[in-house]
Amino acid sequence: MDRKDKLEPRMTGIAVGLIKAGTAADVRFLLDLIASAKYKVVFWNVPLLASAMAQRADISLKPWLIELAGSPEFWEYIRDRPANALAVKYSENLYLFKRLSSTLLAGLCGKTDWPLLKRLLFHPYWSTKVAAASVASKFVTAREFDEAVGEARVRAGELPDEGLMHSLNTLDQTLYSD
Repeated sequence: MDRKDKLEPRMTGIAVGLIKAGTAADVRFLLDLIASAKYKVVFWNVPLLASAMAQRADISLKPWLIELAGSPEFWEYIRDRPANALAVKYSENLYLFKRLSSTLLAGLCGKTDWPLLKRLLFHPYWSTKVAAASVASKFVTAREFDEAVGEARVRAGELPDEGLMHSLNTLDQTLYSD
C-alpha cells in the first residue's frame, strides 16, 4: 500500500465526508477498513468522526456490533489476544476500532437492551460511557439508575472513574431535576 492510500490524519476529512454522504454500509466499511489495516490508523478529531458515524449508523449494524461485544477484547485490554479476538489485524488499531464500535453500539441500544447498555456504562472509554448514558437517559427509571449506582459502588476503586461519574450524573439529572 502506498503512502497516499493509508488512513492517516490527512484522510480524516475524506473519511468524515464518506460517512456524512453515505449510509450505515459505509460506517461498516470504514470500521472494516480500520480493522484490516496492517499499519497504525491515525485520524484527527475522532469525536467528529464518531459523531458522523453515529448519525449514519442504523439498526442493521446492531447484530454485528453485538457480535463484536462477544469478544473480551471489546471490553478490556488483553495482552495476549484471545481465541475470539476482534478482527483487528494491527493491534495498535484496537483502541480506535473499539472506541468507534462501542460508541456506535451504545447509540443503537434501547430500553430492551438495558443489561448491555448498563455494561457499556462501565466500558473503559469515556465516549462509550457518555453514549450509553445519553441513550439510557431517554428511558431510565429509578430502578435502572439504582442498579447502575449499585454496580458502581461494587466496582469502586481508590480513584473515581470520572467518565462513569459523568454518565451517572446525566442519568441522575434526567430522573431528579425539575
